[in-house]
Amino acid sequence: MSGQSVRFFLLPIFLACCFASLPVVAQDDESSTTTPATTIEDEVVVEAEPYRLTDEATTALKVPVPFRLQPLTAGAFGAELLAEQNATTIFKAIENSAGVLADKNGGSTELFYVRGFESIASGQLLIDGVGDPESTRYDLYNIDRVEVVRGPAGFLYGNSLAGVINLVTKAPPSSNRGSATVAGGDHSTLRGAIDYGLRTGSDLGFRLNAVYEESDTHRDTGAYDLFAINPSLDIPIGEAANLRIDAEYLTQDGLNDSGIPILLLTNEIADVDRETSYQSPFDMFEQDVTRLRASYDRQLSANITLTNTLFYRDLDWVSDGTLINGAAPSPPLFRDTVFRTLALLDDNQTFWGNQFDLLFAIDKGNVRHDLVVGIEYERQTDDFSLDFALLDSIDLRNPVETATGFFILPGFGFAGDTETEVIAPYVLDTLTIGDKWVVSLGARYDSISFEDAVTNSDDDSDRVSPFVGVLYAPSERLSLFANWGQSFDPPSTLVAPAERDNEEGENVEVGIKARLFDDAVDLTLSVYELEKENILIPDQTGITGRSGSQESRGAELRLAGSGGRAGIAWLFSYGYVDAELTRFAETLQLQTPPFFAVLDRSGNTPAFAPEHTARLWLSKHFCNGFGIAGGARYVSERFIAPDNAVELDDFLTLDLTLSYLWQDWQFSLFLENIGDEDYETRGIQPSAAVTPADGFHLTGEIRFRF
Repeated sequence: MSGQSVRFFLLPIFLACCFASLPVVAQDDESSTTTPATTIEDEVVVEAEPYRLTDEATTALKVPVPFRLQPLTAGAFGAELLAEQNATTIFKAIENSAGVLADKNGGSTELFYVRGFESIASGQLLIDGVGDPESTRYDLYNIDRVEVVRGPAGFLYGNSLAGVINLVTKAPPSSNRGSATVAGGDHSTLRGAIDYGLRTGSDLGFRLNAVYEESDTHRDTGAYDLFAINPSLDIPIGEAANLRIDAEYLTQDGLNDSGIPILLLTNEIADVDRETSYQSPFDMFEQDVTRLRASYDRQLSANITLTNTLFYRDLDWVSDGTLINGAAPSPPLFRDTVFRTLALLDDNQTFWGNQFDLLFAIDKGNVRHDLVVGIEYERQTDDFSLDFALLDSIDLRNPVETATGFFILPGFGFAGDTETEVIAPYVLDTLTIGDKWVVSLGARYDSISFEDAVTNSDDDSDRVSPFVGVLYAPSERLSLFANWGQSFDPPSTLVAPAERDNEEGENVEVGIKARLFDDAVDLTLSVYELEKENILIPDQTGITGRSGSQESRGAELRLAGSGGRAGIAWLFSYGYVDAELTRFAETLQLQTPPFFAVLDRSGNTPAFAPEHTARLWLSKHFCNGFGIAGGARYVSERFIAPDNAVELDDFLTLDLTLSYLWQDWQFSLFLENIGDEDYETRGIQPSAAVTPADGFHLTGEIRFRF
């Protein structure tokens, strides 16, 4: 390790020595589990601190080890905080986490960046601990909390060295209750949701969540519709076992949005109205998602628990989307012209399998073992076709549509009919030694079989991925930790067939956790170094990509707590990322033969990997039912493509929430981006266009609890 790296990893130890001298008071384990800011339970209003991490967060180790004793970086955000922020999708929820940047891809899907790595390449989105198809929209209508685990602890889930985001769904309640919500706002947005649960005398539990949303969006791209429904059932089996069955169906449709073009001669964003659309009349997308899960839990003895989860996921995705290839003067009048092609995608992904775990809690004198022994079987299929077609160009300043048809380019599309089978036994033992040491030792063995019927190719491989985590707690208010891990996973089916190879990664992290200022503040600080090989890096299409390698190092800070007598709950996070493409050759689309070219981007900064991100949120609830909350979000400059030709400006947005609670009614007003800040996100294809984000917008919401 270089001298720079040594200094980088010594930073938390130096800060730990500083924090150790602060006047703080110790806290027992149970006090880290708190009640949300405003909760109605049997018509009792409780005020508390909503932003501490609770010990319910078990994604990282699969066992309820107290947060301060977990040798890794994690965070959890409850439904009350998400509702307070009007976070209806994962796009907004994970902005609370340090080092994580959320993004929208063409209007139809969402993705996120963890420590500079795109989620499709190196993250993992889980729902109740189960993986999900790579590209869809994640609405939070049925989510109880969002858990974010960063670093090599994600080895339990395969390729997730950068991080794991686990959406924990709402379980059937312990008593009969429900709520109905109606919201409306700018852009003719209308949203309605219902959450109803009951518990019978036989302890049979049922819960139904459903949502409908429609919007014209803030761009001239047409209407958007979404409907989802999720019934769940708890079935007690004797006194020691329970079966939970979940079924979810989500459907959405609308138009893609490639955004505003880049001027090819100056590499600047075209100076046009931010609502202007250059989509063709052929644009559309439809997605249907089905999720099924059956989880069986049984207490075999006082110290042994068996869990088994059978799951199925299905994604049907049809998308015809305009790709903007930039704008430049074009003869004969040499007026600025937008060059376009059309990408036609027909994709069906299925993902099913089974997770079996035995959880042991063993006390041996001064040592406690929280042991997980499990095996996962996964079978993933991806049957897709992707074609490209030529579209008529369109005037930049006066985009009058003239296209009446399109011509599919022969020989430039590709297809896949892949099947991936993974058998992965794993073991993780978390040893608590006395009251000062925690050691986590684990390994996952992946046996991977990959076949592609279209290219008549196959591959069989296997590898062991180890994990080691160590934590030293000199007191109940301070912990020092370090971890290291490797990963091994099948290739993404979105990589060009000739380049598919198993993904590999390695990560090391060190950090501190502390409770400060009379227990009013929780602090987590960590630094890391991460490298991944053979990952998918999206190319100019924004849909597919080529295999490449990337590394990043960075630091993350999380502070959360309350303001003492003022009763102000608050959360602050900051992430620093220094990321680099160590190997990547990008495919570019051209308007003239040969229509495609390949350029080396090695050494460049990955797209949408800003060096600095920060989030602040504050909340105050009064005894008379009124509440006020607000915050700020900052994102520094970031490139829109691996060529690093276009850099977006940094931005700062401000949000405000006003609420009033009266008996069973809650009225909320969400004022988002109140400074009307102009900034951009990616389009469906990032290298020649960007999508303007929404400006100031207002949403009103009424919620009735029964």
